[in-house]
Amino acid sequence: MPSQEAAVLCFVAGAVLLAMSFAFIFAGLSGPAFALSLAPSALLLYLGYSLRDKANASASELARVNCLIEAERHRWRLRLDMQAEELTRLRELVAATGDMLIQRDDKGKIVMTSPAFGTLLHRDSLRGLTLAQLGIELPPTTTSMSATEGVDETRFEIPISTVQGARWFEWHERSSFDSFAQTVVHRAIARDITDRRRSDLALLSARERAELANEAKSRFLATVSHEIRTPMNGIIGMASLLAETRLSAEQRTYVNAVSTSGAALLALIEDLLDFSRIESGKFHVQAQTMAIGEVVESVIELLASKAHQKHIGLGYFIAPDVPAVIESDPGRLRQVLVNLVSNALKFTDAGGIAVILSFDDDKQELSLQVRDSGYGIAADDLDRIFDEFSQVDNSSTRKHEGVGLGLSICREIMEALGGSILVESRLGEGSCFTARLPVKVIESPAKHDYAQLYGRRVLILHPSLLEGQTLASAIEARGGHVHVAQTPEQVSLDAEGIFDTIIADSTVEHLHADVITWLKKANRLRIDAQTIVMITPDERAHLGDLRRAGYGSFLVRPVRSQTLARLLAQPAREHGPSLPGDQPAFSQASRMLRILLAEDNDINALLVKAALSKAGHEIVHCRNGKEAVDILSADGPGGVFDAILMDMHMPVLDGPDTVARIRGLEKKQGFSPVPILILSADGQEAAREKVTALGISGYLLKPISPPDLLAQIDRLAAG
Repeated sequence: MPSQEAAVLCFVAGAVLLAMSFAFIFAGLSGPAFALSLAPSALLLYLGYSLRDKANASASELARVNCLIEAERHRWRLRLDMQAEELTRLRELVAATGDMLIQRDDKGKIVMTSPAFGTLLHRDSLRGLTLAQLGIELPPTTTSMSATEGVDETRFEIPISTVQGARWFEWHERSSFDSFAQTVVHRAIARDITDRRRSDLALLSARERAELANEAKSRFLATVSHEIRTPMNGIIGMASLLAETRLSAEQRTYVNAVSTSGAALLALIEDLLDFSRIESGKFHVQAQTMAIGEVVESVIELLASKAHQKHIGLGYFIAPDVPAVIESDPGRLRQVLVNLVSNALKFTDAGGIAVILSFDDDKQELSLQVRDSGYGIAADDLDRIFDEFSQVDNSSTRKHEGVGLGLSICREIMEALGGSILVESRLGEGSCFTARLPVKVIESPAKHDYAQLYGRRVLILHPSLLEGQTLASAIEARGGHVHVAQTPEQVSLDAEGIFDTIIADSTVEHLHADVITWLKKANRLRIDAQTIVMITPDERAHLGDLRRAGYGSFLVRPVRSQTLARLLAQPAREHGPSLPGDQPAFSQASRMLRILLAEDNDINALLVKAALSKAGHEIVHCRNGKEAVDILSADGPGGVFDAILMDMHMPVLDGPDTVARIRGLEKKQGFSPVPILILSADGQEAAREKVTALGISGYLLKPISPPDLLAQIDRLAAG
């Protein structure tokens, strides 16, 4: 019974008993009867009050509990509404992405999917189906694992047949063990990558086409280089041979014009071919061990004739601390130096050019400087001097021709080698180009006696101060004291003391007759002084006159530092004068050689045979590599020919294959290797390396000048 109802009954019963007590009093009854009725009534009234208070407290608690329950119910209702809203947003987001979500059980049956999956496959219900039943084949995946194995994730690309046709999807699946269901669950997301895949395939196809185009361009460049060099070899070579015959002044002018135009055309073609290689991405650096000093000397000797023709000086100095052997690309460094010196020759009409090679041991860096006394460059033009097709003078009235690629190619090469190139110049004061290159030192500089000229006082007379200063640097590096002057009068004004050695350029002697006599009378030169004159190669015919002028020895420009030091270090009694007399255009070799020439081009063959026959050599000519091998097989390679000259590209059997067969034939028959000199129109470094690895003795690039060819033959004969 509820407490409220029990309280009411207690109140009623207590009131009745209390009324009976008062009735007994009014009736005159008292004593035990009154006591018996009063006590229960009081007890019942007390019990009623207690039950009423308890009932009131219970009602209040119940109301409080009801309020808490209602508040919690409201909170859960809000949470469920928020979760439903979040779930709705999540579903909308998944639908907006277009990605497919799939959950499968441990048997591979679909438990749940996103709507996009059904829409894509045009199916209303997918639950309970496997992917295989839908035509979707996945790579093998883990279908059983324990709770300790964690999570297995796989990612792959698969094709799926859809209502839109075949589409490609990136499938990312995550398999994990569900501890609640005690089974493995596979959850995956699949993203449509068909458009991206088509784009990738298109890019791949475009790249392949570009690579094929580059390969075709490279083959075209190699072919063009060969096809241009071959006739240019005939033009320039024949003009050189013709210049050595008896010609009238008018004819000699025409021949010189042919040679000059041919050389200019060849330089232009080389620049364009190099630029094309850079543009096509085929401009590669091939590092190998190289003697940097020999590269510098060979370039100076190659371009010296151009300097002599312009009557300007060209000298070089290699610092004593320059490493003997480094690791770099000799072909590219040679190209940089040729371009820089050729550029200086083009823009220098008076004075000279100096090439200085030094080494920074702390930075392990080579520094190659090319200084000239030419026109110089305006400050506004310095920033663009290395740009493609850029020239200092772009006007239609410019004095010097060209397309402005040489310096741009130099910059590309130096950057490819990890170095840099910069220029310092002032208009009218010449220029200085500096190429810096970090290098790996393979062999330290050779040890020389750099005090061998200690105490020597040397006077250098040279119209070009730059070339004279390079000679002075070489002497001073070995302990000598040097004074450089352009005229004998400057010696009297500027120099102090008396000199025991004089090195005079032949030009000074021609302009100031009896230089030695004049200096001795002026007490500037010892009576027993060592007297050396410097001449160009074509001045040998005047050696008799120079000897009569008092010169005891001569040096041919450009002067090698080692040759100069060796001559200066000789005792005075060994200073033998050069024999006077006319010298032939091409020096006779130390002995007559029998040479086998393999050349398929008739004009080039005529050029080589004319140059070598004029020097006294015997030539046997064949037109391809197979004929050369047949001749050597019949006669024996070791005892018949002293040297073999061979074109790189020939019909039937080309140069590399011919060299390989000749070396194999020599090894089989036990003969010593015959020196083989390759004459090639292929300027690619890879072609040079290919035949070098087979054991050739030299590689001459066409067009070949007769003096260069004879110098190589003399080297082979000496070896």
